[in-house]
Formats: sequence, structure tokens, C-alpha cells
Amino acid sequence: GQSIPDIFGTPDDLKFHSCMTLFERVAGPESVFAEALRKYFHEQPDNQTLRRLTELEPGQP
Repeated sequence: GQSIPDIFGTPDDLKFHSCMTLFERVAGPESVFAEALRKYFHEQPDNQTLRRLTELEPGQP
């Protein structure tokens, strides 16, 4: 199959990865978003998105 950069081009490929990471965190590991991470990103979430989510967690300085 095609890669996400082939399908969307840049920077939309980065946006897709970020969105799939964010939505998977909300919807859970059995969601279509998790499946997209498995299929297109070797199960790897977007690290920048995870970092930003951590920064937004309550109790973080």
C-alpha cells in the first residue's frame, strides 16, 4: 500500500499522524485511530503530540 506521505503529502502527513495519536488517546487501543497508527506508523504515536498532551495535564507546571 501507499505511505501516508504519498497519500497526503507534506505537511498533511504530519497532521494526520498527530490527529491519529490524539484521537487514539481518547478512543482507546481498539479504535480505528489505533489501527491507523499500527498500519501506517508501525504503532508509533507522534512524539510531539504526546509531549504537548503531557504539558497540558493537570498538575503540570
